[in-house]
Amino acid sequence: SDPSIWHLSLAYFSECGVRGRAHVRGLLESQPIPSIRVANKLMNLCRKYKIPQDLMTIIINRMGFRAMKQGRLGEAIMWFARSEEEELLLRLATRSAVQMLRRREAGDEGLYNSPISIAMPSDEKSPVGS
Repeated sequence: SDPSIWHLSLAYFSECGVRGRAHVRGLLESQPIPSIRVANKLMNLCRKYKIPQDLMTIIINRMGFRAMKQGRLGEAIMWFARSEEEELLLRLATRSAVQMLRRREAGDEGLYNSPISIAMPSDEKSPVGS
């Protein structure tokens, strides 16, 4: 679908009372989130259309769990810090510290001598990503 029509429908439904706003929420919640850029756009749309904070928390946690699953612990920590998920953040920081100590004990000094990079998946075609 055409991104401009998609954004127009968000604007229209946001003016249609409680049911329209629920529809906006459903549209935003169902979007694929292939990248950090798309996640940020979705969160901006949540703010723009005054969608409750819990949807932004869902988006943030989805990104955090994806980063954690892909082994990008620094990125996962960043996401969970944004969602204020203290328990998850503490567990992840502990896990990350243990991994770093194990690498250091194994003689992997490259971890400390190279810049940290965060791999970002490429954007796929999505009404939000355009």
